[in-house]
Amino acid sequence: MRQTIRIFILAILLFCLLPIMVLELIGGQQFNHLDMGIIVIALLVLNPIFFATVGWKIAFENKIKWLIPIICVAIFFISAYFIYGMNEWFYVGEYLVIAYLSILIRTLIKYFNKMGEV
Repeated sequence: MRQTIRIFILAILLFCLLPIMVLELIGGQQFNHLDMGIIVIALLVLNPIFFATVGWKIAFENKIKWLIPIICVAIFFISAYFIYGMNEWFYVGEYLVIAYLSILIRTLIKYFNKMGEV
């Protein structure tokens, strides 16, 4: 339960508060290209790392935890829509694939390690 709460808090910080802070602190100043750079870094680096880590962490939990990446993607989509006016389904699909691929890889590693022990 604590792990799930931490994941949702981190998702809210990364998807809601970071973009708002970037737009408020940097947007409208002479460094206008810098806010777009930070947004691109978040979309292409930080968010995929977040989803890969979430998938890796929840790989062996109960079945209900497999919904966590979907909820995190929903948080991302809602924040991207309201903050940037962005309606990009590509990122939603990409992040879900990254999260579930991470779950699959960790499950396969665990399976092959168990097979090697027998």
